Amino acid sequence: MLRLFPAIFGRTFFAAIYVVCLSFEAIPEEPSGVGRLEQRVQKLAKTYIQSQSMMGVSIGVIQGAESATVHHGRTSEIGPPPNDQTLYEIGSISKVFTGILVADAVKRGEIRLDQPVSELLPTAVTMPSWPDRPITVLDIATHRSGLPRLGDNMPSLHTANPYGDYTSALAYEFLNSHSLSRAPGTQYEYSNLAFGLLGHLISRQTNKSYDELLQKRLTKPLGMPDTAVELAPAQKARLATPYDAEKQPTSNWSFADMPGAGGIRSTISDMMRFAKVHLQVPRNEIGSAIELAWKKHHVGDDSDNSMGLGWHLMGKGSTRIHSGQTGGYHSIILVNRDTQSAVVVLANTATDAVDALAIEVLELLQEN
Repeated sequence: MLRLFPAIFGRTFFAAIYVVCLSFEAIPEEPSGVGRLEQRVQKLAKTYIQSQSMMGVSIGVIQGAESATVHHGRTSEIGPPPNDQTLYEIGSISKVFTGILVADAVKRGEIRLDQPVSELLPTAVTMPSWPDRPITVLDIATHRSGLPRLGDNMPSLHTANPYGDYTSALAYEFLNSHSLSRAPGTQYEYSNLAFGLLGHLISRQTNKSYDELLQKRLTKPLGMPDTAVELAPAQKARLATPYDAEKQPTSNWSFADMPGAGGIRSTISDMMRFAKVHLQVPRNEIGSAIELAWKKHHVGDDSDNSMGLGWHLMGKGSTRIHSGQTGGYHSIILVNRDTQSAVVVLANTATDAVDALAIEVLELLQEN
């Protein structure tokens, strides 16, 4: 069954990663050792490939001043092995980028976190609301808008490309007909619909497409040339072939004009750059936006999720995490400032084994 961005995690995964992150944050300061870890990470990745759980995988590890990337498997059944420039769909990790773009727009004075989203919509669109409580930008950015995971008017929901023709016009139609079942801000509910809409609305404020805004304000200044929604022909040639959980070839996903929930593609090289900039934040406008998105904006409990803007918080709160899955890819990023460590895993197979692999890589970091 095709899973449309499996949220971020199920509760079982949440519990497992929580335990690892608690230990991860407790590591005492000592010389880093990613160089010594590389061979062990290689062996670990090879085990997952040999178990037939994924076609190909790229892993990035950072610990202190050292970093390493490891690749195993193939970009397709008859293709070459992946490398630092192999492109993957990163799915819902796109929400982290959208969260930073929201923070950037806030810093520029274009929007406010407490601003009702209705103020950003065309006048003909009515945003669902609760008596005396509108949905705000912050509600969406922390998954507390009250909007559902998906709109009920997706024409291609049960196809191999479910978001390809879901336009903002259709999202507006859904908003005009939808009623909330609870007040915004009161309960966590992961929503691709809401995040896709938010990305669209902040780009609409600048008269640019989401992809144009992403590249102008974030990926180009950060030196991430291969992180984008739309790929040039030369980049498409480096895009790994997508495979489903049974390792059968499947389709790439496309997005109409709302790609902010899951439409970004990237490489392990670019994602390592992204992780590093969160560990050593530049003192400039981008750094200011990164810090605002990193900040804890909602404190969760055992049944809820603590959130930044797009980021989920784990363990004691110093680990930021997000995973993503499309029809043929799975990805995950974890960043911890206390230990100056990060793990990124990108795979061209839609399998939760990627999350399990990331946990084991974290455990290797703990041991080192």
